[in-house]
Amino acid sequence: MKILSFLRDARLLPCLATAALLAGSMTCALAQSPNKPLTIVVGYAAGGSTDYLARVVAEKLATPLGRPVIVDNKPGAGGRLAASQVKNMPADGSVVMLTVSPLVVQTIVNAKTTNFDLITDFVPIANMVSTPLAVVVPSTSPIKNIRDLIEYGKTHKKDLGYGTSGAGGIGHLSAERLGKATSLDWVHIPYKGGAPLSNDLLGGHLQVGVDALGDFMEFHRAGKIRVLATFSPERSPLAPELSTLIEQGVSGANTELWFGLVAPAKTPDAVVKQIQNAVAKILEDPDVVSRLSKIVARIDYLPSAQFGQRIKQEFEIWRPVVRDAGVAIN
Repeated sequence: MKILSFLRDARLLPCLATAALLAGSMTCALAQSPNKPLTIVVGYAAGGSTDYLARVVAEKLATPLGRPVIVDNKPGAGGRLAASQVKNMPADGSVVMLTVSPLVVQTIVNAKTTNFDLITDFVPIANMVSTPLAVVVPSTSPIKNIRDLIEYGKTHKKDLGYGTSGAGGIGHLSAERLGKATSLDWVHIPYKGGAPLSNDLLGGHLQVGVDALGDFMEFHRAGKIRVLATFSPERSPLAPELSTLIEQGVSGANTELWFGLVAPAKTPDAVVKQIQNAVAKILEDPDVVSRLSKIVARIDYLPSAQFGQRIKQEFEIWRPVVRDAGVAIN
């Protein structure tokens, strides 16, 4: 009997060894990232609303993750430069990218030259917030509303320039849709982010800007920039004084921007879940909600699976829009 018992136990040894190896692998996966700081890569210049969001999130994430969190700005090509680099970075939970909805449009418009796939080269972690897109002018501009903008365009053909935070982004595409909907003939001027765009508006070097409302709110509240309208279907509860394009008689140009985190593909599921849960926790912090309201960013949390679905749906939404608009990269 003792011999049979020994044989049975011996047969179990390989299974036990395999189980131990699997458990060790899971422990190793979880241990890979906590030994390193977490870097949040931002594909836009420092100083804009995207950068501000990243820095608020980085500051707060450090506590639940138990490790430092830093922000690394890699502006260029409307966020594509950052994505092309992040996809090849270590998939160990030491790096994530702040992904914004304009990047979806960028990859569609630049499909022939884009060297990454936003769906297969990355794993979604969580969507964090959404914010309106807006069309703005300097406070010294004679343009007071969308009707004024249309009339100005009629009398200043090819002499009306509008800036966005990147060629081929949602700001650019939405402005083109607005132009077609109102027969507005204007010229696109791409920037490398919301901060340089706002600086040129403040300095009177740019007539019109189309970008995330958050990039303009500080200046709007200070009376230095005038918001003509938002592209949202309804007024934002964080800026109820601002009217929408629909309210001013323009339809077919509605959109909102979303912001979330993704990691290089093959990042361990356990690490993704760890960061996802930390994001969910900090988005419940009243201080985070208050600070993000300053850039008109409302909490719009989606966990990994649902965020992945949103990204896929955005591609389905914007592909025909890009095709029909015939947007060309300047």
